[in-house]
Amino acid sequence: QHSISISEVLDTSQGADNIISLVGKPGSGKSTLVWYMCQKWAKSEYYHHVKILLLISSRDLSVHKAKCLADYIPHPSRQVRDIIAINICSNKGEGVVFVVDDWSEISVHALIAFLNVFDSCLEGNELSKASMLVV
Repeated sequence: QHSISISEVLDTSQGADNIISLVGKPGSGKSTLVWYMCQKWAKSEYYHHVKILLLISSRDLSVHKAKCLADYIPHPSRQVRDIIAINICSNKGEGVVFVVDDWSEISVHALIAFLNVFDSCLEGNELSKASMLVV
């Protein structure tokens, strides 16, 4: 364990080697930090090298039914989600950061589905340049 900056957390240059777990006691501010990072990115205040920051929250019930990468993309149109997922994979996830919040709260079924989706994407080299932050 060692301290790193938020910029290092969102450094997409290391790709699949950049999987970071943020650990702490309940109520220590892990989710607050994640939401802060996402807001700063959405307002284009920081992290300009990140093209897509995808927040996957266990509080979102659709996450528990996800079967493919497109199911984790928060858009009402299935067609748009599919297009985004194809673009992410065609660029091997370059500039993409997946932020998984409340990992410990995800049901066993959803956790297995999540691991299957991302394991197959990583094995197929489709997300070899993406980064992941697990909280």
